[in-house]
Amino acid sequence: QGKEYISKAYQLDSNNEYIINQYAYFIVEKVEEKIWWYKNALLISKLKKNLGYRFNESIQGEIYNNIGYNLYLNQNFVESSVYLLDGLEYGSDDPELLNNLGNSLQRINYLDAALIYYDMALKIEPNKVFSLNGKANTFLKLGQIDSACVYWQKALVNGYIFNEEWRDIWNIEDPKVQLAKFCKERK
Repeated sequence: QGKEYISKAYQLDSNNEYIINQYAYFIVEKVEEKIWWYKNALLISKLKKNLGYRFNESIQGEIYNNIGYNLYLNQNFVESSVYLLDGLEYGSDDPELLNNLGNSLQRINYLDAALIYYDMALKIEPNKVFSLNGKANTFLKLGQIDSACVYWQKALVNGYIFNEEWRDIWNIEDPKVQLAKFCKERK
């Protein structure tokens, strides 16, 4: 029923960035299409702002995060990072945006920067399991195994559940496996 309302709202106001964002999130299924819809929402916001019209400023961080996250899913890590960095203007207190930015930066080997954004996400949401695990994986890439072990353990204690398909898609490993592989002798 919610999808029907969103579709009807879009038919009534196809130049509303909030409605477009909701339409992309709840109705559009393919990542490439979601990206197109989110970018369209952003363009409409910029057009309204540049013309002096009222635009929905409160939704901007969410739009940037949705673009960045879907670009990340599409493995366009540089473009994802750029959109997420731009989104900080509106969403610097959003742990999802900060975590997604950390993930994207890690993928393009801006490892120190990735740690900064994971830390920012964790300051807002200290038990955010994806930031804890992302931070652990970043420490692994930096060769800081002791720190990686600490954060894999924190991620698991806070309820991190590894999805097996991530191994092939993202080339990451289950923190339980990583703890057994790298951290056994360190205890």
